[in-house]
Amino acid sequence: MNVFKKYKAALLLISVAIFLIVALVTTQYYLLPAYTQAKQHEQAGIAANTVLQACKDAYDFWRHCYEVEVEKMSQKYPLPVSLLAFSKIQALDNRTNECHVIAHAIMKQYVTDHPDNWTEYAQQIDPYSCNYGFIHGIVEARSMVDKTFVLSAQTIPELCSEFSKHTKTQGLEETCAHIMGHVLLVNKEGDIDDAVTVCKNVPSRMQRECFAGSFMESYTRTNLVAHGIAEYVPWNDETIQKQETLCKSYTDLPAFSCWQEISHMYNSRTRYQPEAVFAQCQVAGEERLIDSCYLHAVNELTQNNNADDAYLSKLCMPYDQKPPQYQTCMNTIIRSLIYDKTALAERALQFCTVVNTQHARTCFQIIGGALERRATQEEKQLWCGKAPEEYREICKNAA
Repeated sequence: MNVFKKYKAALLLISVAIFLIVALVTTQYYLLPAYTQAKQHEQAGIAANTVLQACKDAYDFWRHCYEVEVEKMSQKYPLPVSLLAFSKIQALDNRTNECHVIAHAIMKQYVTDHPDNWTEYAQQIDPYSCNYGFIHGIVEARSMVDKTFVLSAQTIPELCSEFSKHTKTQGLEETCAHIMGHVLLVNKEGDIDDAVTVCKNVPSRMQRECFAGSFMESYTRTNLVAHGIAEYVPWNDETIQKQETLCKSYTDLPAFSCWQEISHMYNSRTRYQPEAVFAQCQVAGEERLIDSCYLHAVNELTQNNNADDAYLSKLCMPYDQKPPQYQTCMNTIIRSLIYDKTALAERALQFCTVVNTQHARTCFQIIGGALERRATQEEKQLWCGKAPEEYREICKNAA
C-alpha cells in the first residue's frame, strides 16, 4: 500500500513538473516574439537616427552619404533591423523615397558578408520595392563573391529562374536580365560588343533588359570601377556625345535599349527639366527611339522631390496630341511610383489631377490597377478614397 502511495505521489510530482515546463515554454513562446519585435524596433530606431544624423547636412552628395551609412548599418545589425530602420529613415527624409541605390547598397553588403545566406535574404525582402533595388544588390554581390558565377546566354535565364524561385515571386525575369546585363559587361572586361552578343542569344523576353543593363553599365561604370576595369567619367557634353555615337552604331532592339538608358545622362545634364530632356532625346532620330529615351526618362523625372503641379503637368506634355503615347506616358509614371513604394500613390494622385483633362479618367483607372497588383485592398481603398470624388469609384473598381 505504501508503495502504491509513493507511486501516486511520484506520478503527481511528474505531472506537476510537466505542467510547469509546458506552461513556461508556452509563455516564452508567446512572449519571445513580442520581445524580439520590441528589441528590433529599439535597434532600428537607433540605427535610423545614426544614419539620419550622418546625412542630414549632405546636399549635393546625399545619395552617396546614404550608400556609405547604410552599408555601415548593414554590417552592424541583422537584416530585419536594417529593413525596419530604412522604413523609419524614409518616413523622416523624403529624399530617400528615391531609394533604388540605397536598397542596392543594403543588400549588397549583407550578401558580400554572408554569401551563403543569399536565399534566406531573398525571402525577407519585398522584390518590387525601390524599383527592384534589393534584388539588384543581391545579384551583384553574388557576382562579386561567387567565383563560379559565370554568365552566358545559357546561365543567365537559369540564374534568373533560380532567383525568382527564392524570392517566391514570379515575373522578375526582365528585372533580373537588366541586372545580369550590368554584371555581364564586367565579365566581358568592359567590351560592350561582346556583352551585346551574349544578350542577343538569351530568351527573347529577356533581351531588351539584358541590352539595357549592359549599356547602362557602360556609362555609370559602378561595377566596372569596383573591379578595376574602368574609371568613372563625368557626364558632360563630350561623354554624352560618345554615348550617342555608340547608340547610333546599333540597330533594332540593341539600339532601342541604348537610347532608353542614355536618358539618365540627359536627365542629369539638363537638371531634370522635362522639356529639355525631350529635346535631347530627339538626337535618336526615329520616333520609336525618341519615345524609348523619353518614356524611360520620366521614371526618374517623376520622383523629383521638387516636383510641383506645374512640373508634373509637363511630364507627358510632349504627347499632348498623341493619345496612345500620352496614355503610355501616364502608365509609365504611375507604375514607376507605385511599384517603387505604395505610399508614392499620393504623388500619382497629384499627377492625375494635373494631366490633360481628357485623360484624367484613364489616369485614375491606371492608379487603381497598379494598386490592385501592388497594394493590399485596404491600401487601395485608402488611396483611391483620396482621389477627386468623380474618379474615386473608377479607381476603386479598377482591376
